[in-house]
Amino acid sequence: MIEKDKKIKPIELNLRFNEEIEENLIEQDVIKITDIEGKPISYNLRLGEDKSTLVIKLYVEEICLKGYLLEFKKEIYSVNKKKLDTLGKMKFFLEDNDTIENNGNRIVKEGNFIYYSGNKKIYTYLQSNSYSEIWKTNVDGSINIKLSDDFAKGMWIDKEWIYYINYRGEDEDNYLYRIKKDGSLREKITDVGVKDFYVTDKYIFCCKYDYIDIDNNYKIFRIDKNGKNKLDFHNVKGNNIKVSGPFLYYVNIEDGYSIYRVRLDGVENTKLNNISSKMYMELYKEWIYFINEEYDYNLYRMLKDGSYIEQLNNQVCRQVIIHKDKLYYYSLEKEEKAAIYKMNLDGEKIERILETDGLTQIYIKGKNIYYIKDQQKGIYSINLDSLDNKLLKKVNAVSIDVVGEYIYYYNLNTKDLSMNLFRMKTDGSNNEIIE
Repeated sequence: MIEKDKKIKPIELNLRFNEEIEENLIEQDVIKITDIEGKPISYNLRLGEDKSTLVIKLYVEEICLKGYLLEFKKEIYSVNKKKLDTLGKMKFFLEDNDTIENNGNRIVKEGNFIYYSGNKKIYTYLQSNSYSEIWKTNVDGSINIKLSDDFAKGMWIDKEWIYYINYRGEDEDNYLYRIKKDGSLREKITDVGVKDFYVTDKYIFCCKYDYIDIDNNYKIFRIDKNGKNKLDFHNVKGNNIKVSGPFLYYVNIEDGYSIYRVRLDGVENTKLNNISSKMYMELYKEWIYFINEEYDYNLYRMLKDGSYIEQLNNQVCRQVIIHKDKLYYYSLEKEEKAAIYKMNLDGEKIERILETDGLTQIYIKGKNIYYIKDQQKGIYSINLDSLDNKLLKKVNAVSIDVVGEYIYYYNLNTKDLSMNLFRMKTDGSNNEIIE
């Protein structure tokens, strides 16, 4: 279907093959694209500059949220006249290119693809060297591409690159790397180990971590996105780094984990509070929210310049999430119980959502809170509107991420203390190991 309306802004879809494609054998009708209801979609097809990518420009007036189907109607051949695997028919979704879920974490979704670091070989509490792989898969699982053999501690997608700490263990050098989203180029961009990093439009900010040169650990420095032009910040040590406007905010490890901020060029390093805030510090709008570890782990907030501080609750907070202008947190209660609460950003209207035992983590996506209970009690969800609470899967989950339509979690085997990455649908169905 080649007809197109030039008034409609095209959406580009790239399909990359493992070999160069014979250009003379590519015809516009080699594929057929429809929405999930069967309505034909206009497109234009060409071969990419690398000669191994089909570049498809789609022309749609309104995005179909239920998805699309792409079907190969003819064979695709390599320059060596070899027939290439085309998967026949696959489902995909269209989203704005700027839509990225869970950026900076273990599993990140951008558009039709999910990027994650699996653990097919080794990942245990007993062995420090955690060798693994970075994978790229589309939303229905029909496309799976291994990008590298690295264990990515945090993945940050920025345009055509994925930035990540190549984690080799606490007693190893964990350098910052970047790899193209198609796996075609992988680069080490720091010459020192990195504990934490933050990507902005122009720079990457890092805190150093070296298992040998421990006196200089947590020094904050700035690099260009290609790793060039390193700028060391003088007398600035900390982690949990975040950027807002012209300032970088961090928790100062040499000053009782107080919150500081410094300009992005490394000058005007300013102390904002005199409270241990190591456990939680987050920026939202004009405020900094933090847990006060010195006074019963209550939740506080202060203006970004540190000029005003106020206490928001009287409960022992263990985890805090800001979601749709509300604060959600879980608190330790009496007799080994825990409760999930929500309140306004100013601390008003505190409501208890759920009380339970063995709570270890909460995660909010859409209209649901997903949470883990210890002692192999499983993963649960509770609806924020109806408060309907249900067990999704009885597993020994250690941590969860909810990306797209899936819950990703590590399942701990208590016999050998090994962990494997699993995923299941957000309703608890289709539970499967990630290999």
